[in-house]
Amino acid sequence: MSLIILALLFIIIMFIYLFLFFPNSFNQILRGFVLNIPGTLQALIGLILIYIMIAIGYHLVRLYPPEAPIVFKIFAIGIGAVIVIRFIRRGRF
Repeated sequence: MSLIILALLFIIIMFIYLFLFFPNSFNQILRGFVLNIPGTLQALIGLILIYIMIAIGYHLVRLYPPEAPIVFKIFAIGIGAVIVIRFIRRGRF
């Protein structure tokens, strides 16, 4: 049961990430509704999302030893790294 809840939370966080960092992809779905968030606030939200995703991945690996949850952890850390690299390249840190 907790695996399903963690997986759903992971998916919700991914949608938040996509909505915040790729608003143009949601432009066709939600016409004219694009978030204008300052860079520092966006970086803070990104770091919070990284922390939450790594925590979910860690708990998945800790609670469920099979190989599948390890993919979640790698995916979470990978997304976190992508966010950090994006902000460093934009000069926001």
